[in-house]
Amino acid sequence: MSSDIQTKWDLRYRDAELPRPPCKLLAEHRSLLPASGNALDLACGLGGNAVFLAESGLAVDAVDVSPVAIDHLNHYASLHQLPIRGRCRDVEKTGQGDDLRYDVIVVSYFLYRPLLPVLAGVLQPEGLLFYQTFNSIKHSTHGPSTKDFLLNDGELPLAMPDLDIVFHQQDIQGENTDGPWQTGYIGRARTIHRSPRLR
Repeated sequence: MSSDIQTKWDLRYRDAELPRPPCKLLAEHRSLLPASGNALDLACGLGGNAVFLAESGLAVDAVDVSPVAIDHLNHYASLHQLPIRGRCRDVEKTGQGDDLRYDVIVVSYFLYRPLLPVLAGVLQPEGLLFYQTFNSIKHSTHGPSTKDFLLNDGELPLAMPDLDIVFHQQDIQGENTDGPWQTGYIGRARTIHRSPRLR
């Protein structure tokens, strides 16, 4: 990811206020979350998912390319004594960066296809992946302008065959009903996987 992209997100987050809401998929399926464990909010932005996970009883690693977003999130977590460890990292270059395995991974509004096949490899057995982002099924002038950031029809289950499908819906609407549809996917790890770590 270029420094221009980081600068764009830094500017967007500079005057932002927390907390932010979690993605719709995570909020509507809170009952699936374990009562405790470790979670990863990948490409977390201002950490709406991370805060939601921490308030649900999980210890959270939150990773994003924007140091401004991570500073905001770490400050908020410290003030509210939430078990969130925010770290600045460009996952497109270095991956998540640890050998840790997680009980829950959440990715929302971020798509970097080389990471898709290895997400199952950093889940604990029976761990859950929540993934929500834009898709290309409904054409729109709103939302991402390049197909690099739009999921194809049925792409997530095919990209992660080691996960059992718990939920898969491709016509989720966001706040902008004229915008592109979004895909919501929840997958559960069956066994211990030996996939490469996110690096």
